[in-house]
Amino acid sequence: MKQLETQYNTPEATRQEKEIIKKQLQEIELNHNRSIYIRSRIQEINFDEKHTTLFFHSLREKETRHRITTINTPTKKITEPDEIIREVANFYTTLYKKEPDNLHEINTVLSSLDKQVTQEQNNKLISFVTVKEVQETLFQMNKNKS
Repeated sequence: MKQLETQYNTPEATRQEKEIIKKQLQEIELNHNRSIYIRSRIQEINFDEKHTTLFFHSLREKETRHRITTINTPTKKITEPDEIIREVANFYTTLYKKEPDNLHEINTVLSSLDKQVTQEQNNKLISFVTVKEVQETLFQMNKNKS
């Protein structure tokens, strides 16, 4: 910021240019401060105060506590950041991978369940809704419901 101030502190730079650059620098600093405060989860923000060494130290500690540094797989222990990312991606890819349906197993499970709906109830459920049923339902509703 000081370099830019000295660079544009020449007679050829107009007053408007200086003001525009000054506003841009203030905006950059404000955004930087906001990001720091968001990461540190501070409740009260005063952008005029300067950050202390203790503040940055606590922020750095918080960031390191929330990092994954090691992953234990059934075959090995992974500590390299690139390998950790690959292992996590592989895990979720495998987890959400579509597996072919085994209809025989599905039918076996379904046939072991007790039926909850009788055939008569099922016929009523899959039949078309009549105008009379819709009217009865609508008239049962409160006036303030839509």
